[in-house]
Amino acid sequence: MTWNIGFLRHTLGLLGLATLVCRFIEPEQTPWTVIVGDVVPALVVMIAWVLPFDALMAGVFMTQKGPALRDRYVGIIKFDIALLLLLVAFWGPHFVSALSP
Repeated sequence: MTWNIGFLRHTLGLLGLATLVCRFIEPEQTPWTVIVGDVVPALVVMIAWVLPFDALMAGVFMTQKGPALRDRYVGIIKFDIALLLLLVAFWGPHFVSALSP
């Protein structure tokens, strides 16, 4: 499988991986308390909304472009789903604990 997913999807993946790293930083231990404590969780929610939409659009384009580009769009869908599952696995407990009283 080639990684022909495009520049913006690579950037989205790097941003998603950066949020995974920020999950393990305690906000009290860094001068970037607002970024790690408030901005990154909001960014995770935005990325989690974008990934399923991107996978859906890749599926639509896959049906319109024909079998020649099928492998590319299947790779994009797998990339989106894998990154979404990582975000949910790492950040899910944070949001669940924030919602519980």
